Amino acid sequence: MISKLGDVPIDPEHPFDGCKLDRKKYAEILTQIVSQYDSCVLAINSEWGTGKTTFIKMWQQHLINNGFNALYFNVWENDFISDPLIGFIGEFKELSKQYNLDTELSKVTNAASKIVLSMLPALVEAIAKQYIGDNAVNIIKGCAQGVTDVLSKEFQDYENQKNSIKEFREALQNFISQCKSDKPLIFFVDELDRCNPAYAVKVLERIKHLFSIPNIVFVLSIDKKQLCNAVKGYYGSESLDAENYLKRFIDIEYNLPEPSYEDFCNYLYDRFEIKTRMKYLGYGKSLNDFAITLFQYNKLSLRQMEKIYSHANLAVSCDKKQKCDPMLFLFFVFLKVCHNEIYTSFEEKIYKEPQDIVDVLEPFLPEDSEESEILSKVLGKTICIFFSHTKPFSVENLKEKAESLSIHKNTAHTISVEIDFFYYSFHGNFTFDKLTEIIDLLINFN
Repeated sequence: MISKLGDVPIDPEHPFDGCKLDRKKYAEILTQIVSQYDSCVLAINSEWGTGKTTFIKMWQQHLINNGFNALYFNVWENDFISDPLIGFIGEFKELSKQYNLDTELSKVTNAASKIVLSMLPALVEAIAKQYIGDNAVNIIKGCAQGVTDVLSKEFQDYENQKNSIKEFREALQNFISQCKSDKPLIFFVDELDRCNPAYAVKVLERIKHLFSIPNIVFVLSIDKKQLCNAVKGYYGSESLDAENYLKRFIDIEYNLPEPSYEDFCNYLYDRFEIKTRMKYLGYGKSLNDFAITLFQYNKLSLRQMEKIYSHANLAVSCDKKQKCDPMLFLFFVFLKVCHNEIYTSFEEKIYKEPQDIVDVLEPFLPEDSEESEILSKVLGKTICIFFSHTKPFSVENLKEKAESLSIHKNTAHTISVEIDFFYYSFHGNFTFDKLTEIIDLLINFN
């Protein structure tokens, strides 16, 4: 049994063979785009949880297979490093080994160290103000300046700082030129929007001021909305035009198209082996058909869909003997994962009338003519199982209340019919408490 998907295996020779979202075509388009530039910053924008990391790792291998040098750096995993420049330089080690460029990389490293060391006094001052107080700042500044004087006297004025940056760019340009490729080096920067705001801004500034040289293209994997929030947080202003601010650093923005819900759901359905336990819903559709409709209607991310199927797989594995209505089971797993406050409200049994349930659940269910059957079935089953054991409602009471629901008349009638059918089909063996016990993993593995 698997509890999560983990990293998608990437075949070095055929990197997109494991892609279930048909994204190879986008990699081919992007490859043509980066081939047109010898220096730029390209941002691949897509919401968190839509598989950007997997995509760019596959694309990285695709580029390597097509004669590019391509590096990958996850800044979020490495934001403990005081300066992102250190992490950037560290990624060049692989190319140094590949092309025997230890001497050239040493020159890049030495030039970079001068730039990093020159920032020491300002860094120490900021830390002192935050943790010690203004009274100690001057003393610490003096000590820090003394250390800097010992390390590098030449960084005391603006002109020498510019020379250090120039030295770094020249050393890096020389290093890249000897990497034996007529194509630009592609440097992937992943998870930028997940870094703390100060670090994210520093990464952008380092790229702009130090890496604007020929034959290197930076590819930023971002959730633009979240990165804009980080920029606003860094500057402490909600009114800041963060999108325009980012244009200072990003030359090209590419919006990765939304994935196919059907393709990804089919993959999860098979991967988590849900179909071996809960396949058909009894009205000509599979549980996965219901999932595709539900997930697409609610615009779930890939990460949310994975969590739902992962939890469903675990719950089903815990309770191999207990019979459970598949549609209600998956719908309430969806609520637990994506809208836990509503799931909890059902456990607390705060709803007193069928109309209360319709009001809270209707927004999550499609109501167009083609999918109205899903709406009526979920509402009918929920009303039936929720009230038949928690309130002294007879099935006739529930059917009568269903007919008068504030909802489309035809849907209200179908809900009433579903209540009648479901009430007599489960014969009291399947209760709402039993449903939540399964979902909450309160039953021992059988």
